[in-house]
Amino acid sequence: MAARIDDEREANRLRELLRKLPRHEQEIVELCFWSGLDAQSAAVALGVPLGTVKSRLARARKRLRDLSVAVPSDSLENLS
Repeated sequence: MAARIDDEREANRLRELLRKLPRHEQEIVELCFWSGLDAQSAAVALGVPLGTVKSRLARARKRLRDLSVAVPSDSLENLS
């Protein structure tokens, strides 16, 4: 039960961090991680070159890493 609650909190934290990304980076993360598409499939779905998907994904990962360090877990719980 406690593990499930922790998983829900972490998922909520990730959603809050994702909202801080530019929309085009949010789309890439949603397609590649939450929808399970590979980069080529995401490129086709968005109508952009594969290199664009890869660069957006790399930038999104970096921003998420930076945000996760800059924003403590407990402060995200207070966001609405």
